[in-house]
Amino acid sequence: MEQQCPKIEAALQHLLATVRPKLVYLYKHRISDQGETVGFKFCVVTQVADPVELERRLYLAVDCPVTFGLLVYTPEEWDVLCRCPGSFAHEILDRGELLFQQEGAGAPL
Repeated sequence: MEQQCPKIEAALQHLLATVRPKLVYLYKHRISDQGETVGFKFCVVTQVADPVELERRLYLAVDCPVTFGLLVYTPEEWDVLCRCPGSFAHEILDRGELLFQQEGAGAPL
C-alpha cells in the first residue's frame, strides 16, 4: 500500500478495529481543488451473515471528518461477482486500490 491520506488511513484503522475483513479496497477518492480529500469509498470483503447490518455498524463506528461510503460483500459474493465483467465488484477489483489484505487470505482474484 502506498502512502495514504491521513483521513483515509484513520478511517481504515477504525474499520479494522471493528471488523476483521478479508480485503479492503479504496474505490473512490475525491480531492478538492486545494488537494484535500473531501470524500472516499471503501469496499469491504468479509465473512458476515448480514452485509447490510454490518454496513450500518461500520458507518456508526468509523469516525471520519469527510464524507465516506461503504460497500460490503461476503467472500462468496465477491468471488462470483469479480468473475463477471461489467459487475461493480469487477470494476472495483480492476480499478480500486487494495488497502488491506488479511494475512493468509491468498492473492485477490
